[in-house]
Amino acid sequence: MIHAIILVLIILCIFIIYEEIRKWFISKKLRNFKSPKQAPILGAAIRFIGKTNDELIETFLNIFDEVESTPLQMWLGPMLTIGISQPEDIETVLKSEDCLNKPYLYELLKCKTSILATDKEIWKPHRRALNSAFNVKMLQNYVPIINDLSRQMVKKMEPFLGERGDLYRTIFIAQTELVGRTLFGSKLQITSERLSSLFNSLKLVMNNVQYRILRFWLRWDFVFNLTKVGREEQIPLRKLIETIDQIYEHKVKELDTLKSQGIDHLTKVAEQNATNFLERCLILEQDGIISHENVHDQMRVMIVAGIDTSSTTVYATLLLLAINQKHQDLVVKELRSIFDTADCDVTQDHLGSMQYLDRVIKEALRLIPPIPFIARKTSADIQLAKGIIPQDSMVFIHIMKLHRNPTIWGKNALEFDPDRFLPENVAKRPPFSYIPFSGGARNCIGMKYGMISAKIVLANILRRYKFTTDLKFEDIRARVHIVLELTNENPLRIDKRNF
Repeated sequence: MIHAIILVLIILCIFIIYEEIRKWFISKKLRNFKSPKQAPILGAAIRFIGKTNDELIETFLNIFDEVESTPLQMWLGPMLTIGISQPEDIETVLKSEDCLNKPYLYELLKCKTSILATDKEIWKPHRRALNSAFNVKMLQNYVPIINDLSRQMVKKMEPFLGERGDLYRTIFIAQTELVGRTLFGSKLQITSERLSSLFNSLKLVMNNVQYRILRFWLRWDFVFNLTKVGREEQIPLRKLIETIDQIYEHKVKELDTLKSQGIDHLTKVAEQNATNFLERCLILEQDGIISHENVHDQMRVMIVAGIDTSSTTVYATLLLLAINQKHQDLVVKELRSIFDTADCDVTQDHLGSMQYLDRVIKEALRLIPPIPFIARKTSADIQLAKGIIPQDSMVFIHIMKLHRNPTIWGKNALEFDPDRFLPENVAKRPPFSYIPFSGGARNCIGMKYGMISAKIVLANILRRYKFTTDLKFEDIRARVHIVLELTNENPLRIDKRNF
C-alpha cells in the first residue's frame, strides 16, 4: 500500500514538473501578453476555489480589470486561457480558419453535436445545411406568427398593470411558445406548469455551466456527477430532455398524420425552400446527413440558448427604456407615425420603417449583451499584434468590455444613446467593435430572426404599455453564465398607454 502511494506521488510530481516546464516554454510566446496574479500549478484557478456563482464572475471580470489592456494570459490548471477585448484582436480571431473550433465549455450545455459546440469539420456542412431555415422567405413566414404570439404576451402582462411582477419569466415563457410555433413549426402541447418547470430547469442548467467553466476539474461529466451540484441537476435535466422529446414526437406524429392523408409535407416545403428549423433537421435526418441525437442537440440549442438570449434582449430593452424615458417617448412617437392603432399587425414593410426602434435594440444589445463572453479554441498558432496565441489555447472574447470601451464609444460609453447606430457613426468605428451576435463565419445563425422577433414583440408591447422603474443604469445587477441574466427583483412597473 505504501509503495503504491509513493508511486502515485512520484507520478504526480513528474506530471507537475512536466506541466511547469511546458508552461515555461509556452510563456516565451506570451511575453507581451499581460498576466494577472496567478499561483504555481493551479494558475488563476486558485482564485475561483470556494466562490459562489456570483463571486465567480465578479472575480473573472476583476482579472480583466487588473491588466491595463488585453491580450491577457492566465492558466486554469493545465489550460492556457487568452483574454481579448480589442477590436483588432477580435477580428483576427473571429476571421481565422484556425479559430473556428469551440472549447469544451459549450459541451456543458448538453448539446455537444450541435452547431453551437462541434468542431469546424462537422460544423461547416451542418451550418450550411441549416442556413435555409433562416432565409428571407422563412423570416417573412414567421412575421404573422410572431405578431400573434406577441399579442398573447401583451395579454399575459395585464395582471402586472400598476404593480411590479416577474415580467422576465412571462417574456421567457412566451418566447418559448414563439420558438415552438416558428422554428419548430407546431404549437407546443405543454401545460403552463410544464413551461414554468422548463424555465426553472434551464436556469439551473445555465447556472451549473458557469459553476463548471472556472472549475476546470469539473469539465468531465463523470467527475461533476459525483458532486452534490451534479447530482441535483439530474432531475431538472431529465425534465428538459423529456420536454424536447415531447416536442420532437409531436412534430413527427403531425407529419405522419399528414402522410396518411397523402400529404408529404417535408418534400413539399423542401421544394419550396420553406422549411423551418426542425423540418430542416428532420429532412437531414431522413437523408442520413445528421443523426437522431444531432436533431435533439440542435433543438436543445434553440431552447437553451435561443430562448434565453431573445428573452434577455426584449427584457433589457424595456428596462433601459424605462430608465431613459426620453428614448421610450421617441420610440412611441415613431410607432404612432407608422401604426393607426395599437392592434395593427407589424408587417414586413413596417419592419423597415421602425428605424429608431432598430437603433434602440442595438444600443440595448451594446450595453447589455445577452452573450457577454464567447470562446474559441485555436487549432494552430495565431499571430496577434502583441504576440502569438499558441495552438490549443482557449480564447475568451470579452464582449461586454468591448461594448463599453470608452476609447471606442467615447467618455459617455455607459450612457444610453441609440444614435450611436446612425450609419455615419457606425462607419467611424472598427468593424469588430460591436458583436452582440458574435462575428466572422461562426456567427449566430439566428441573428436576423432575433432582430425581427425583438422588433415585432417590442412594437406590440410598447403600443400597449408604458414602462417605468426606480433604477438607474448603475443599479442594474447581472449574473453571467453563458447567457447574461438581469437579477434586480421585479424592477419594472407597467401602466396602460393611451396610443
